[in-house]
Amino acid sequence: MTYNTAIRNALATAYGDLFASGTIEIRTVGGAALLCTISLPVSPFSAPATGVISKSGTWANTASGSGVARVARFISSDTLKVADVTITEGGGGGELIIDNEDIVSGGTVTVTAYTYTVPAT
Repeated sequence: MTYNTAIRNALATAYGDLFASGTIEIRTVGGAALLCTISLPVSPFSAPATGVISKSGTWANTASGSGVARVARFISSDTLKVADVTITEGGGGGELIIDNEDIVSGGTVTVTAYTYTVPAT
């Protein structure tokens, strides 16, 4: 199956819309422990371009727990849709990038980048 750009953009927009005004839970490996919950803005993603949307606005909050961040759990505002993505610090291969993967309770957790891509095939 292959998708043209119009379909890729529609799918990327739909994904982004699912999580508008939702939350992200920053969790340890396997999603075991909750470290921080971040509220997403009403428009959390950029407009799609060739099936790609990227983080828009500020995604940050104060940590409620301590540990090493490994999973970001996106939760829709109605809490019915959930997507888990991997986390990395800086730019080392994870899907969602945060400023510091070593979370300390009371510290600020900031998502610096996240891109969602609908593949052409």
